Amino acid sequence: MGRQITLTFTLLALAGGPAAAYDQQQGPTFDCAKASGQVETLICKDPALAALDRKMAEVYAAAMKKWPANVASEQRAYQRGWIRGRNDCWKEDDLRACAELSYRTRIVELQIKSGQLTVPAAVGYACTGGEDKPFFATFYKETDPPSAIITYGSDQVIAFAAPSASGAKYSAANMEFWEHQGEASVDWFGTKLTCRPKSAPAARPPLGGTSWVLVQFQSMDDTMLKPEADARYSLTFDDDGRLQVQADCNRGQGTWHSPDNVSLELGSVSLTRAQCRPSPLQNRFVRDLGFVRSYVVKEGQLHLGLMADGGIYSFDQVKPMPAR
Repeated sequence: MGRQITLTFTLLALAGGPAAAYDQQQGPTFDCAKASGQVETLICKDPALAALDRKMAEVYAAAMKKWPANVASEQRAYQRGWIRGRNDCWKEDDLRACAELSYRTRIVELQIKSGQLTVPAAVGYACTGGEDKPFFATFYKETDPPSAIITYGSDQVIAFAAPSASGAKYSAANMEFWEHQGEASVDWFGTKLTCRPKSAPAARPPLGGTSWVLVQFQSMDDTMLKPEADARYSLTFDDDGRLQVQADCNRGQGTWHSPDNVSLELGSVSLTRAQCRPSPLQNRFVRDLGFVRSYVVKEGQLHLGLMADGGIYSFDQVKPMPAR
């Protein structure tokens, strides 16, 4: 999803095994007698980094309990990639700062993606100085330290609260967001923006009264699924919060809720039980509706994002019939 910092954990914690004969109250979750490389050696010597490693283990374990099997499997692979990313901090001028940022960013990412945090309403901004792309910020005061998800167009970063003489400042690698007296100064990877909060929390089109037909599903590993030529998968968002669902030869109803026109939650769907043709898409479509967490409407298409980057469902809008 655009620029993202990808981070890791310990192989031992990923495997779900015990942390060997090591004092978990003081050290990290891995056996320091077997530590390899500059980063693991530093973590074993640094109590604060060791504490972050233990916190990571706690958050990761809680996340794995919340995710469905397919998402959990994808996240295990993602975590193993994070190990390589964290260990590459030896290449940085400030190894310790890099390792700490890696842990803190991934911990917040896991907490958000697995629903361990209450999602605040996103704040929409009108910006000048860059391309005409939507700009949103979601501020999480529950995290340690406080953090913000900053989204500019299709790119997204996790930023952390930084010291500031006045106002609120959040920073990440190559990004700084400083809001002061109702105006935000943003340095987005070298692009300078001046932004003001919009009167509404978000500027994306509301879903009420719209219908959409599925075009494709793209998973985290870029696997693509499309409906069969004569199959139809569709969603209709009624104004009263009801959701109408068609999944090939079955139809059903559920509920939908979008408190800020950015996040989206779909309630359980009651579906008919007709025997449709065997289909990988039909098997997961209705199940995945319960894991939808966000949406974007762009160029006439609706994109539903699953929790933990589990994938994206893309739909074309069904135009209403003209009144007679």
